[in-house]
Amino acid sequence: MRKNKTHRYIISWGTAFAEQKEMQKLGRLAQQGWQLESFSFLGYRLRKAEPQDLIYEIDYHTIQPSDMDDYVETFVAAGWNHVCSAGARIHVFSAPTGTAPIYSDRNTSYEKYSRTAKSVGIIALIFAIIALIGFGLTAYAGNKDSYAQSVYFLLGVVGSAIALPALMTYTAFMIRRRAMKKA
Repeated sequence: MRKNKTHRYIISWGTAFAEQKEMQKLGRLAQQGWQLESFSFLGYRLRKAEPQDLIYEIDYHTIQPSDMDDYVETFVAAGWNHVCSAGARIHVFSAPTGTAPIYSDRNTSYEKYSRTAKSVGIIALIFAIIALIGFGLTAYAGNKDSYAQSVYFLLGVVGSAIALPALMTYTAFMIRRRAMKKA
């Protein structure tokens, strides 16, 4: 954990794998006077503030910039404040402890994870195909052209490097989705 007087960086285990634990950790840090400011590379950036008893929740919803104000207003009306977003897809909200949760029933939680699993699954599939093509062309090129073989191999490695974490994320969301359906 890196920190200075006004800001602090903490590592994230990944919201796909430990969403509730991550949000609870952010709540504990808010009680100590460190509030979430933004997402950062593999973690969060926090800012020093007055200690507050806050809860955090995350919403996975693709929002167009033109619709962001209306989207945030919906949560504000329910007592939640928009804290930050990661792109147009992941949004974090905070509220005082005791505020009704954003996802209060199984059906809405199921929809939340279904939406996200579908988009992450598509990404995993696309990059898995890219990896297979890259490695397949590497094998096909053989020793004929070492430059082409290197490019194909790099394509396979990059495809794998993106497909594997995306597949893990997809699996995590599918497990959560299944748990919501059974509960």
